[in-house]
Amino acid sequence: MRRCIKTLREATWKTKCTSSEMLEDVDTYKGLVETFQSSLSLHPCVVVIDSVNDIKYGMHEDIGQVKGLGWLPVVIPLTCHIIISTRRSDLTYKAIQQRGDVTIVKMPSIDLQTRENILQTYFEDNVVNILGRDHLSKVWANRLSERPLYLATLSHLIMSCRDSHDIN
Repeated sequence: MRRCIKTLREATWKTKCTSSEMLEDVDTYKGLVETFQSSLSLHPCVVVIDSVNDIKYGMHEDIGQVKGLGWLPVVIPLTCHIIISTRRSDLTYKAIQQRGDVTIVKMPSIDLQTRENILQTYFEDNVVNILGRDHLSKVWANRLSERPLYLATLSHLIMSCRDSHDIN
């Protein structure tokens, strides 16, 4: 929520601030939620929350309130679209189902070849040549590798530090 608030405020006010400067007056969960909700109407936006099922409680708030998506506005501004991914077995999925303003798209698990194709999309060279079979096996062993957004982020991270650091 903090990152979203910061990004939307910067886009609206055309100014750069640190997160602590931007949110110095927000010290409670309720205050953070109110600030987040009001920020959604500042600027047209698409908010992507990947793996909302992995959200943990914060600021001493009840996990049921957090997983129940009580932090989402009851009415989302027309200029804002929120894309959320979660697991059907999580409380967040039940909370999403109960909202009247959502479209649920069930995504099948992606097979190993599709995962490799996603990674390959971001590399100039063959993904095996860049990472090696051992590192690639570690990527596939990570449960996050089932998420296309994770694979895209990992690819960008590897490419950005490839020349200056050892990928190990």
